[in-house]
Amino acid sequence: MFNALQRSLLAPIRRLSEDVLIEIFSLLVSNPIDIGTREGHIWNLWRVSVHWREVLERTPQLWNKFQVGRRDIRPETIARRINWCLKFSGTAPLSISLHPPSDSVLPLLAVENIVRHANRLLYFSVGDDIICRASEETNIQEIIQECGLAQLRTLILKDLGWPMDTYRIFWTATGLEDLRMSGQNIDRLLDMLWKRIKRLTMKSCRVRGEDLISVLKNMPGLEELTWIGNTVWSEPTPSGEVTTLPLLHTLNVSTSDRKVWLWSSLSVPRLANFCAGKYRHINDLLLMIEKSGSIVKNPRTYIWTVTPIKI
Repeated sequence: MFNALQRSLLAPIRRLSEDVLIEIFSLLVSNPIDIGTREGHIWNLWRVSVHWREVLERTPQLWNKFQVGRRDIRPETIARRINWCLKFSGTAPLSISLHPPSDSVLPLLAVENIVRHANRLLYFSVGDDIICRASEETNIQEIIQECGLAQLRTLILKDLGWPMDTYRIFWTATGLEDLRMSGQNIDRLLDMLWKRIKRLTMKSCRVRGEDLISVLKNMPGLEELTWIGNTVWSEPTPSGEVTTLPLLHTLNVSTSDRKVWLWSSLSVPRLANFCAGKYRHINDLLLMIEKSGSIVKNPRTYIWTVTPIKI
């Protein structure tokens, strides 16, 4: 027993400097921390020794990216781990993904603690109504308005049915550049600040025609647009007005079974990358590209891949 303890105390790994340990830990904890699982590199390292735990706690970059996905531990443990991540990440920018299973409930206290660090959010992905439920019981909106979302650059909203008041928490995201939406009603997001958005992804969303045009007009810096299986309703009366997207260089369109009037009302003079997969009304898109001009003048910049579908 004594010899084993002695060998452990004299092991070469104990002579490694803290900088080397941090480098090793960084390689092991390269992915976002999965809060809801029993096992994980950072939790295994945490249990090795008091010294390793202290090194981990003094390294903010190991704690500032975490996700809540599948859950096989108790809600109280999830809340405790979230608080650890928020505490040990110090002032580092945060990347957080909240997509818990439909049969699980995130502790409201943990959500409120995340919101209190809203000013550090760089990347935020949410696919659960926990924010909505928490806002009914706590003053989340007031907290976010006080903290602000000035650092938020990427926002992902998936299958949310929030009331309009809840969406207002994102109004302070003045630096938002990448917005990805799935299963959303776009009219609920019209009051967001769109001007700095460079990448917009819409998948299986419902959008009114007037609202869609209004959104695109307020995106002068849009560079990439991905449009997949969306439903446009209440198409506006044709006015002949053309909306120009001066910086758009990449357009991905797929899985559309109905004619979309949108393309005939857009001008994309700098379009360089165009991908249409499983799209029936390809002529509408080609007409838009031809009217915009630049692709025809410089066909070498034209990357066009079309995946036909059976009709």
